Amino acid sequence: MNKIDPSVLEQLKAIAIHNGWDEIYEDKALFDGNPVFQLRNSAIPWGAKVGYPHLYSVDDDLKVFALSLDEIRAVSQLREGIGNLVEHLASH
Repeated sequence: MNKIDPSVLEQLKAIAIHNGWDEIYEDKALFDGNPVFQLRNSAIPWGAKVGYPHLYSVDDDLKVFALSLDEIRAVSQLREGIGNLVEHLASH
């Protein structure tokens, strides 16, 4: 796992907390050469059919943005699975 810029991690945490998600994973895929992150709720079992994954990436200025459904589909075809757990947030 590469070192994640602290400002990126803070942005991801804010998004996760706002949406009730408590886990941040660094994906094994890249989007336009930048890392991809999956935010999820640990209470939902892996593989559960609950919709599409919540994937985020960063632009060249380290601003986090959500991937569109088409971008998620494209990344999902190329990904080699989920990477390492980056952060498990405490319940809020």
